[in-house]
Amino acid sequence: MNYYTDDEIDKLGIDKVNLLNRILSTSKFYDEDPSELEQLTIEQLQAMIETDEIKPVSVFKPIKIRPQKLTIEEKFRYDPKTGKIHNVNGSVAGTINYSNGYLYIHTNGKSIPAHRLAWFLMNGNYPEVQIYHLNGDKLDNRWFNLALMREQPKKRYRAQVRHNGVLRSLGYFASKKEAEAAKLFFKESANNA
Repeated sequence: MNYYTDDEIDKLGIDKVNLLNRILSTSKFYDEDPSELEQLTIEQLQAMIETDEIKPVSVFKPIKIRPQKLTIEEKFRYDPKTGKIHNVNGSVAGTINYSNGYLYIHTNGKSIPAHRLAWFLMNGNYPEVQIYHLNGDKLDNRWFNLALMREQPKKRYRAQVRHNGVLRSLGYFASKKEAEAAKLFFKESANNA
């Protein structure tokens, strides 16, 4: 390990720097400011080593070097044609959340909706408004299928009925009254069939 720059090596001399590096990498001087040691002569530095005034660094616990965290742009690659987001290793990233139907990408202890991450990777920022899928498919994250929601969506009411043990969706309606009417109509027509 070299504690000195090229300019400092030129100033102090390579022999002195080698001795200083050896001393500074020991337990006694590990965290010390080397300026006091730099004032000593080469002979004094050699005497310190020979008289065993210094102990090897191995008495310390090894230093853990934490890997540098990658940025989102470095971790993921977005293909706007397919809508797929790939990890650094090339595999397709994401997990479907079956409770809401969206694909999520997990990174740095957070889950990010894939459509929002795609937007970020294309534009460099997350939008302040919601992103919606033009074709209604929450898993279709192709670039041309993503759009910003300019206004709050109108509340819609979903009508569902269970018929012969199967849950059937009747669609979305503008009012609760319309959704209830659709359910009633389906039940009446199913009973008459």
